[in-house]
Amino acid sequence: MKIEAVPWKRGLSYLEDGTGFALYPPYHRTKERPYIWPYSLPILDEKVIAICRESVFPKNSAIVWPESHYGLTIGINAGFSIGGDKFGHAVREGKIRLEEGRGNRINILKLGLGRIDCYVNDRLSILWKLRRMKEKGEYEEGKKHEKLLEGTVIEMEQGFVGFTARDKGKFSFRDDFVKKLDTIIYNMRKRGELQNIVDSFAK
Repeated sequence: MKIEAVPWKRGLSYLEDGTGFALYPPYHRTKERPYIWPYSLPILDEKVIAICRESVFPKNSAIVWPESHYGLTIGINAGFSIGGDKFGHAVREGKIRLEEGRGNRINILKLGLGRIDCYVNDRLSILWKLRRMKEKGEYEEGKKHEKLLEGTVIEMEQGFVGFTARDKGKFSFRDDFVKKLDTIIYNMRKRGELQNIVDSFAK
């Protein structure tokens, strides 16, 4: 067994066809993804936010999700189920245009270049990637790229390790693995180790 970084949609397809053992960090979506079961104990508590170009919303604007975003183009990561029911309804009615991108970096660049108006994802993931891009000179805020403002908190989510439910017995050790993983997660949360890791990334 090995741990491998893969595009999100590919990771989901591995679980769906039973060739992949587990994926991190899907949200708990049993109806949308019946091929994922069981889930581990929650690992991270995540704030889902919309980060927007400063020119879209002036500072101190009263922003309501998703109504304040009608008429805008919103970016999300490809394959993500995010934003809530009202957002999904607004997209289906054509009130909001949805555009998928392959990961944080691509969506942040599209945002900075004005190709999308806002980007929705986990707050920590966005801010960590944006900081790294600035350090590498890939994002020049106020110069080549627009200034960005952290918008409203859309929802609170939790990230899990999700396991394939379609392996047909291929991963016979799964139940034992899940029990051991849950024990480790529980103890790390209890000792505050997971929060310390999160805090180190948020600096």
